Amino acid sequence: MAIIALRAEQAADQRQITEARYPAAGSAILVVDQAGGNLGFAIAKAFLHEGASVAVNGRSPEHGAEALRLLDAGKRAIFIEGDMTRRADVERTIEQTVEGFGKIDILVNNAGGLRSFGPI
Repeated sequence: MAIIALRAEQAADQRQITEARYPAAGSAILVVDQAGGNLGFAIAKAFLHEGASVAVNGRSPEHGAEALRLLDAGKRAIFIEGDMTRRADVERTIEQTVEGFGKIDILVNNAGGLRSFGPI
């Protein structure tokens, strides 16, 4: 399963997917970080369009609320506030996604920007 084409456009205050295909009906998706950003939002919207439930994550509750409003998916979309550079936030995000949807089928790691470097 792969996203064939995904292109997000921002027009005025509306974000829309112009092209998306993904067989995701019934899946539970966790889109990590930047839910209010163009790419994270576009990914969440594409999965919702294909029938998935989506948990989106980000550091800003305001951006998260706006993303949920624009996604307009009811109980099929939840926002979980958290900073993915903090282990406790990562664990809480996973736990709340599983509590909300019972599972995580697909994880989209859209987090970017390293604050520090070190061994893995």
